[in-house]
Amino acid sequence: MVTPLPMADDQIVRAAQEMIAEHGDAAIRAAEQRISVCKSEGFYSVAETWQLIREVIRDMQESDAQRGQALEVEN
Repeated sequence: MVTPLPMADDQIVRAAQEMIAEHGDAAIRAAEQRISVCKSEGFYSVAETWQLIREVIRDMQESDAQRGQALEVEN
């Protein structure tokens, strides 16, 4: 069984925030590219870690979108 690298939750969140800061709306695609490269090179634990980061990116971006929609409704 392949497991992610041992990283604390705050490290995963920080990595997701950095990806969003660097890639904006394309952060999920950038994370998916890293997952693909890691898998193709046999670094399955690293790929699992990037999958966790991708999920946090997705959650953050969905939360931002929901907040934006809520603000539009208020205005």
